[in-house]
Amino acid sequence: MFTLNNRNETYIEGLTIAELILMKKYTYKKKMVSINGKFIEPEEYESTIINDGDDVKILHLLAGG
Repeated sequence: MFTLNNRNETYIEGLTIAELILMKKYTYKKKMVSINGKFIEPEEYESTIINDGDDVKILHLLAGG
């Protein structure tokens, strides 16, 4: 099990950030991803694997005025 935005998720061995984003249908363009408090660069989404017990945050960035 791992957490995604403070909700428990079933652990899937070998799941990457990119796959999780697709699976959860996060289509917004500007987002910030962290695992266990460490920021993950967008170019690392394909190669970064989520481990059992990880705390994953995917935040949608907005701007307004």
